[in-house]
Amino acid sequence: MIIPHVHTRLTEQKVGQQAQNLPDPKVVGEVITFLCHESCGENGSCFEINQQRVQALRYERNEGLGLNFDFKAETVRQNRQKLNDYSNPEYPQIVADTMPRVIENATKNKEKLEEERAKQTQQSQPAEQESDLKSDEHFSMIGAFLDSGEGKKLVAEINAIYGFEIKKTKKGEVVKTFTIDLKNGQGKVVVGKSANPDATFTMTDDDFDLVSIGKLNPQVAFTQGRMKIKGSMKKASMFKPGIFPPSTPENKAKYLKAKL
Repeated sequence: MIIPHVHTRLTEQKVGQQAQNLPDPKVVGEVITFLCHESCGENGSCFEINQQRVQALRYERNEGLGLNFDFKAETVRQNRQKLNDYSNPEYPQIVADTMPRVIENATKNKEKLEEERAKQTQQSQPAEQESDLKSDEHFSMIGAFLDSGEGKKLVAEINAIYGFEIKKTKKGEVVKTFTIDLKNGQGKVVVGKSANPDATFTMTDDDFDLVSIGKLNPQVAFTQGRMKIKGSMKKASMFKPGIFPPSTPENKAKYLKAKL
């Protein structure tokens, strides 16, 4: 790049008679001739022709401020001193020298954006209800039964993880999820969704209650569309209410009291 400050009609219009003190434009041609010669190794440099000198210029870039995902005008105001700090400068020679910084910042912004989207997704998801479901008591009793160690043989026999999605109504949204783990340890019940269930049952709270107390046959519930199953049908067929103690007042008193 050439920045010429020479005597031309344009400079006369700008500075008047003082333009006569500027170098002859022929000087620019001499510099360009050298730069174009095959023996010249200059590339990407900047030269200024001013008064009686040809001077090389260079860009100086400081560390500056990172353009974070939530970058605001207030960020500039609060970090104004840092923005003008040249204590640790860089001297880019060509445009390509800037690209590593551009790529680094773009990567950071992408990661931050993904984090923000994940937070927004979590916030937009309805919180699972902790009570007001008949299913709660049934799952609590199953959990207490497994915690007691009495169901340890089921883990060896069934070796599966089951997910349960409970709805208030058949066409409504899932209001709560449970996981019955019959694959690890002595088995357990967890409130929440499993990452890799072998089979998942979806039904209303009322229907799960009826199945648990023996007033609704699971096969009938499935054929009537009152129970939906996802995943392995083989593993799903192994899960029957009879594998756990029935939800009678006596068993609830026994296991739930022991859990407390």
